[in-house]
Amino acid sequence: MLKHLLEGGVTAQEIAHLSNSTPQSVQKFLKELKRQKLIYISGWQMKNNNRIRLPQYKLGDGVDKPKPKRLPASVASKRWRDRQKVKKHFDPFFAICRPMAVPGAADSTKRARAA
Repeated sequence: MLKHLLEGGVTAQEIAHLSNSTPQSVQKFLKELKRQKLIYISGWQMKNNNRIRLPQYKLGDGVDKPKPKRLPASVASKRWRDRQKVKKHFDPFFAICRPMAVPGAADSTKRARAA
């Protein structure tokens, strides 16, 4: 666990995963290390479209990086609308499932209509 903290920029969830510990025990351990000023917050990791901010810890007696402020609702809404526009116009299955041209099929339909 300390090895990961020495490298820096690691979240509590990452430490729990790397050390095969529970997130609760890692949080408790980090809280105690922080209280003793052995670790500090070196940055923040954004998750879920910047809605969740996870502190990244580093070993040492540094100054905590302040938590980033939330985006104003107008900016967050605009980003969401922009993402919806892209989703609306992008069909990931079109390239895979697009209609295939069958040789001679177009000619036979024209002949059938002419008759």
